[in-house]
Amino acid sequence: MLLSNRNRMIGCIAILSSLSWWGCKKDVFDSRTKYLGHYSFSVQGSWAYGVPGDWTAGDTTYTEVGEVKEGIQDDAVEVLTPSFDIQAILREDGSLEGVGNSGSGEFPTTGSLVYTMSNHSPGGSSTFHISGSKQ
Repeated sequence: MLLSNRNRMIGCIAILSSLSWWGCKKDVFDSRTKYLGHYSFSVQGSWAYGVPGDWTAGDTTYTEVGEVKEGIQDDAVEVLTPSFDIQAILREDGSLEGVGNSGSGEFPTTGSLVYTMSNHSPGGSSTFHISGSKQ
């Protein structure tokens, strides 16, 4: 009887230990934090739309202030300006892959951002090149 009670106790201790180990939340460093903050953005855009034989084209360049924030996913960032709200997955190497947009880019350094986004359809297309410097 003593051996079976001892085995039960060891089993209970093993189960409780494994449950407490699995239940502990690991505090993983969030690589996004070094890129978050206020940025000054320079935007270059070009577009064309219309029907064959009757196209309208244009381009623009402007600057605006915005922010890089944590995105809606654990591994995403959000580039938020008065004219853009971009969600992108941040890879370990600093590269960015658009979420819900066809863009891609990177953080070449912790204080700079480049991102290109293009949209194409039969009735037109647009391309925006965004570069930002952390303030």
